Amino acid sequence: MQRDTMPMLSTTQLSLFPTAPALCNDDAGPALLLMACSGSKLDQNASSIDLYRGVMYQSYRAHLRSDAAPHALILSARHGFLQPDTEIDPYDLRMTRQRANQMVADF
Repeated sequence: MQRDTMPMLSTTQLSLFPTAPALCNDDAGPALLLMACSGSKLDQNASSIDLYRGVMYQSYRAHLRSDAAPHALILSARHGFLQPDTEIDPYDLRMTRQRANQMVADF
């Protein structure tokens, strides 16, 4: 039984970029963390970082280190981008494609 053999392809990888991208940020500023709102919320007025009670927020609060806190921005389905200390009332509005398109159009 004779096997057809294929010619060996080159193992040399062609470079897609002229130089390797940097893997670290030399800026000494804090990292930026973007967080989406969550469906579960407190039932009273609170800062946005405390109002949202979803798993992502629980994890954030549980693992936050004061010496390495990132700068956080929260995308609210009702309010748009919020600083974590912005006081807001609880609301019931989901971030849908239609809502996102409306927010972009209003911008």
